[in-house]
Amino acid sequence: MDIFQYLEEVQEDAFSLAVEQIEAKYYDICCMLASTEYAERIKAIDLESYKESIRVGLDAAVEMATNEEAKAIYLEYDLDNEWNSQFYPALTGSKTPTSKFSESKEVTWEVNCP
Repeated sequence: MDIFQYLEEVQEDAFSLAVEQIEAKYYDICCMLASTEYAERIKAIDLESYKESIRVGLDAAVEMATNEEAKAIYLEYDLDNEWNSQFYPALTGSKTPTSKFSESKEVTWEVNCP
């Protein structure tokens, strides 16, 4: 299974499993594919600054979306660029989250977040 298949699976899991179940499932996958040592090292990573940067970016996107009466806010991330991500508030709701937003004429602005 490649990383993209796991990303699709985690998206499905986000809608059907509790956070604790998701953490346990992917901890076990990490142990299987790498090692328990790596899984423990990953588990110990402090994500507070990352969560705060996401919160700040999302708050800004929500404010802009509210002011512009946007129909949706999407988060797009780049696996090949250190998980660089952007929020894309869209002024119309016709594009789906799987669309290539950078090519969409309907997305008129973005909010960058780490």
